[in-house]
Amino acid sequence: MSRHKVLALALAMAGPAFAEQAAESSLPPHGRPLVPIPPRNGVARGERVVVEVTSGAARLAFETTAESAGGVGNFVLVRNPASGRLFPAKVAGKGKVVIQR
Repeated sequence: MSRHKVLALALAMAGPAFAEQAAESSLPPHGRPLVPIPPRNGVARGERVVVEVTSGAARLAFETTAESAGGVGNFVLVRNPASGRLFPAKVAGKGKVVIQR
């Protein structure tokens, strides 16, 4: 069964209200590639970010690359520039992540 037939059958079974809602959804037009939308006020994958590490009164800040994307309050993976290891950090704003120890 083709994808279109399956979709038509699913819409028919769900009822007219669902069919109207699905028809009005913001699906991309045929032929356009889907691209990830960078998070607002967050961090995009591959973006240079400032990492701020705090432990008591001590504070360390350095710049590195984000290996995943996320919005404010979410955790993203960043790469330690010295060792190359990945570690999680919390997004604090555009281009800034924090780690509290």
